Amino acid sequence: MARKAMDFLYRASETLSALCIFLITAIILVQVTFGIVDRIARLLGYEALGLSVPSYADLCGFLLAAAIFLGLAATLKVGGHVRVNLVLKSVPDRMRQVLSLVCAVFALAASAYFCWRAGAMVHESWLYGDLSFGKIVIPMWIPQSAMVVGLGVLTLAFLDLTLSLLRGREDLTAREDSITSAG
Repeated sequence: MARKAMDFLYRASETLSALCIFLITAIILVQVTFGIVDRIARLLGYEALGLSVPSYADLCGFLLAAAIFLGLAATLKVGGHVRVNLVLKSVPDRMRQVLSLVCAVFALAASAYFCWRAGAMVHESWLYGDLSFGKIVIPMWIPQSAMVVGLGVLTLAFLDLTLSLLRGREDLTAREDSITSAG
């Protein structure tokens, strides 16, 4: 039951990350289309309409940050993060298990700390009413919250990994067919 819930959480976070990338693409395509319409109007001797997506750079930046942080846990589960497999391949199995566990515990602590600090930053942004500077004014705690959610899911993924390693299960992030094992 817990395994299904964790896998659902990873998939939901990954889906939200992909949605952010889709929205970035849509915003950029609309902005480019508006630019093309203005250029065609000028070429035909008309005045440019001046169409623009307000704050498109800010929106795309916020969505990119959200996509990155929301995609971290799913990337970890498929072994997509950069890691040094050369060392792990050159040591005996028991030492590899110990090194993997030490790294997982360190990563768990680091991600929990970053999640806590990001949460404090969101809380401060909310308390002080921090706002973005674009044409569309957005309370900063809103885009910052995606970072906290992504770091929270990543922390749970590292906890999941640490518990799996403690149970003696395979470290899924070190699969031989992983994209990071090249070289």
